[in-house]
Amino acid sequence: MTAFLVALASGDPLATAAACSPGIMQFSDGGGVVRAATHPIVGVNRVVRFNHNLNARYAGRAAVAVVLANGRLGLRVTVDDTLSFLDMFGVCRNTDGRVRVHRVWRLLEPTKLASAHAPSKAWR
Repeated sequence: MTAFLVALASGDPLATAAACSPGIMQFSDGGGVVRAATHPIVGVNRVVRFNHNLNARYAGRAAVAVVLANGRLGLRVTVDDTLSFLDMFGVCRNTDGRVRVHRVWRLLEPTKLASAHAPSKAWR
């Protein structure tokens, strides 16, 4: 997860792709209230492109904090001082023995995000 996040922050799509499992999928939950991807984003190239484009959109306006969300490490992202989303990550060990990001779950729905202010209660 760390390699994935460092690569995203540095803007290096090749390093980001190297931190992903070939079967990576990203899911978004906007709850029908906020704009979110309506279908899973499947595959290394699509997940990397989606996240790098999002980073470019919010460059200089976002703050990130590592939190514990439902027993997993997660990322709480605020944009313009407003909590925008919470990401949680699933990892797996690939056949080469390396641990890579396999799933990304992005929570954007405002009512559910309210619990992200208290990281121990997030995603319950």
